[in-house]
Amino acid sequence: MLGTGSESTSAEGRLAKAKRYLAKLREIHPNIGEDLHTRREFVDLAEDCLVSLRSVPDHRLHEANESFGLGVEVSKPLFERTYRKNAVGNQPALTYLDWHVAEQKAIETTSTYGLPLDRRDLAVHRVDTRLNPNIVVYLGSSKPSRTYWGFPEIPYRDALDVLEELTTRMEKFVKDSDERLHPVGDASE
Repeated sequence: MLGTGSESTSAEGRLAKAKRYLAKLREIHPNIGEDLHTRREFVDLAEDCLVSLRSVPDHRLHEANESFGLGVEVSKPLFERTYRKNAVGNQPALTYLDWHVAEQKAIETTSTYGLPLDRRDLAVHRVDTRLNPNIVVYLGSSKPSRTYWGFPEIPYRDALDVLEELTTRMEKFVKDSDERLHPVGDASE
């Protein structure tokens, strides 16, 4: 695998790629209100970050396929039903799949994580992403108003904050799945 050497699995590699996008997003974030070019660059990087984050569970499922010796080739689509069919009689593989599917569903159906992943689907398959300026006014306070930029589907949250949280959630997914694929004391380590 081509990488920096710090990623030992493809899921970790996808997560590392998303983190590199996130670092660039943090760098340009303060300037997205100043010019259209910077805002467009932010959107492009945000879409790429979402694509990388969304692929983490898919990569991890393929790694589970290999770990449990299910034999689904990398060139074949690996859907839940394909994995399940190949895992018949392999209870550890089925137990992992049940956890994986439930965890992925939990990620994809919450507003915090599901909405940005939906934004990824829209960006890849349907429409360009835009950011909307939102102004927070602090009534009765000497605190100055502030402007932040949000995705259309999540106008009440700064886009960078959403991506940071989703990245943290995917980190947890990778860590938790590592513990299930490679329990402490596992002979394959």
